[in-house]
Amino acid sequence: MSGCFYGVGVGPGDPDLLTVKGLRILASVPVVLVPKRSAEDAGYAYGIVRGLLDPSRQEIVGLVFPMTRDFARLEGVWDAHVETVAGYLAAGRDCAFITEGDPFLYSTFIYIWERLRTRYPRYRTEVIPGVPSVTAAACRAGLPLANAGERIAILPAAYEAGAVS
Repeated sequence: MSGCFYGVGVGPGDPDLLTVKGLRILASVPVVLVPKRSAEDAGYAYGIVRGLLDPSRQEIVGLVFPMTRDFARLEGVWDAHVETVAGYLAAGRDCAFITEGDPFLYSTFIYIWERLRTRYPRYRTEVIPGVPSVTAAACRAGLPLANAGERIAILPAAYEAGAVS
């Protein structure tokens, strides 16, 4: 029997904002996959949940994702990490890929999840939503994002400097 690949949103930075389901999955999986900017980096998402994990019974695996917009370079990184994940799943080990905020909102998780589902459709995947920073920040500031018929939009300003005014 193969393992399941979980994408677990760990929220905006406060471990108390982790969902009950996210906490349950993180407590149960034998492998926790930690996205990192470099080999030396601990990983932001890991910093959020470090105290909730048990390294004596869980394998904590760092996956380096260079901070670049060079998608040709990133393709190779994503491909290599998918093979790492597939190896754990083939061995019957469940894996939780932790990501700050929500796995489906500007997350590196998306690239791994898409490739895994395309290349290895036999493996189960499950995405556990997390509290995104946009909603956490609005709550902390006491500023509702939308009410009644109002609309909101989330724009990736980091990729289009000067596009939002």
